[in-house]
Amino acid sequence: MTDKLSIDLDQASPVEIFEKGKAFLAGKNVKRDATKAFELFHLSADKGHGPAQFKLSVAYLNGDGVKKDLEESQKWLNKAAISGMAEAQEALAEAYNLGEPYGEVKTAEAFEWYVKAADQGLVKSQSVVGRSYWVGDFVERDLVKAVNYLTLASDQGDADAQSYLGWAYERGEGVDKDLVQAVKYHRQAAAQGHPESRRALGQAYKNGQGVEKDLSQAIKFLTLAADGGDTEAQRELGDAYERGEGVKPDLNQALKYWRLSAEGGNEKAKLSIGEAYYKGYGTQDDFPYVLGYLRSLSDRGVPEASHELGEIYFNGDGVKADVNLALKFWHKAIQEGNANSMLSLGSAYADGQGVKRDLEKAVEYWKQASDGGLAEAKYVLGFAYANGQGVERDLDKAIEYWKQAADEKAGFPEAQLNLGYFYYQGKFLEKDIDQALKYWRLAADLNDRSAQVALALVYHDGDGVEKDLAQAVKYFKLAADQGDPEASYFLGEAYLKGEGVKKDVSLALKYLLLASEDDNPDAQYSLGNVYFYGKEVKRDAIKGVKYWSLAASQDHDEARFALGRAYANGDGVKKDPTKAIEYWSLSADQGHAPSQYQLGLAHLFGQGVKKNQERAVEFLTQAADQGYAPAADKLRDLKGQSAS
Repeated sequence: MTDKLSIDLDQASPVEIFEKGKAFLAGKNVKRDATKAFELFHLSADKGHGPAQFKLSVAYLNGDGVKKDLEESQKWLNKAAISGMAEAQEALAEAYNLGEPYGEVKTAEAFEWYVKAADQGLVKSQSVVGRSYWVGDFVERDLVKAVNYLTLASDQGDADAQSYLGWAYERGEGVDKDLVQAVKYHRQAAAQGHPESRRALGQAYKNGQGVEKDLSQAIKFLTLAADGGDTEAQRELGDAYERGEGVKPDLNQALKYWRLSAEGGNEKAKLSIGEAYYKGYGTQDDFPYVLGYLRSLSDRGVPEASHELGEIYFNGDGVKADVNLALKFWHKAIQEGNANSMLSLGSAYADGQGVKRDLEKAVEYWKQASDGGLAEAKYVLGFAYANGQGVERDLDKAIEYWKQAADEKAGFPEAQLNLGYFYYQGKFLEKDIDQALKYWRLAADLNDRSAQVALALVYHDGDGVEKDLAQAVKYFKLAADQGDPEASYFLGEAYLKGEGVKKDVSLALKYLLLASEDDNPDAQYSLGNVYFYGKEVKRDAIKGVKYWSLAASQDHDEARFALGRAYANGDGVKKDPTKAIEYWSLSADQGHAPSQYQLGLAHLFGQGVKKNQERAVEFLTQAADQGYAPAADKLRDLKGQSAS
């Protein structure tokens, strides 16, 4: 290959010499010659050319065209960095930070060179400097400077910088708190596969912070983060599967994600596994592994682990019950300030389980737990004062404790839910719908599906509030997405009828089927109607009868009535008037007026039963007395016939 790059080295500039060296190194228009490249780089470097000095450093480091020499490599890297070459400055910063390849760790010098490279626009250095100011690594913490450098790196697409900015805006550190901006930056980082930002997005959707609350999106991003190895996302995903938040409850999936998180060192996940096993999840074969986790954590002074061990030995879950050992672990946890053990010990004294029943002592421990900030203890104390158990009855004090437990900061959904019912029903408290809604909303925002259903039903029925079907659908969907069968039924009906939401038969069937699979008889009856009458789908009388039968087996009177008519007419089933009478009789005994009317007609005309006008009048009268117009009309006809 002919050398097409011949130049007069004596007259050439350092840049020209450097470019010819690059050509020999790359074999561009000349035969590759690393030794020749090295010689040319040396000539250029001797004339003070920074890029050539950097290339010399790399050559000495890798032994490319010259014998490997770390001392020479570091010398030329220093020269290149001092000459102002940004890439050399970043490389020198990395070398001092990691102690490789030159064997020297100089954190202060590393930070100085990172700053110089960052100020010249190198994204990695901008990200490192921003993170250093954020955590106070190498330098005194300065959140404003951190945000400035992180913004520069973020604008160049650095995922770590985008993630840090997400946390900055979420917490209001170095910038004004702005949850929408936090989501924006986390979304940018998540799109590049950043596990922590994916987890942050999942949490944002879960809590409705910076975005509209959406549990399905929350699960999507938590799953991505968990699959990326984020142990906290794995733990939260385990919690979601346990509670049925955004997914159908699945204890096996919960344990799967908790195990992944625990294996990554997440102590909260280890505690969750321990709690799961004393609740009876998992298999006995795994129990020693769980017990080992908890004992290790307890020995290290983790009070939550001591508390869980107390629960396990107290209840005999996976081990032989040992009250003394349970009390030992609870007292250890209490000495370390664990309020849950105070609550458990109080409950043991209240129930007389493992210790002599002592309500006053129970209240004493509950008060300690309450003073320790445990909302559940405040809730329990409320009932103690309401019922005068272990203390003098004091309704005002009971209400005070319930309100403390239900307070937004305390965040105990069960207290919020029940306080809502107390206000709604006027029990213990004067009836106040606004207060009821307030507490139910607090619980609903914490994903309590019972509160979500309570709110949905109030808005659906307009009971105490202005009817608002859109609001009803909103809360039904939140609860349905957590696997609540009643909410799934109502949501299916809403989509079927287009009430509060655009009519969508496919979604209607989806939610009605979910509710039906959870044995909701109203949903089974509704599905029976859909298929039997074929108004929204192709008619399938056999399928309609199948769903009515499921509902009827759960004593659903409307389904029994419908089945009676199907058997009477032989529609979807073989005609069987006797079977029709059986179904109508079951419903009529429960006061179902249409069934009473049909029984009246059956006895009047002798259909499935022996003709008996006296019995006919009896059933027709029962239906008419409930205001059922067809029965009243038939009775008038019979009286008219008698008169004539």
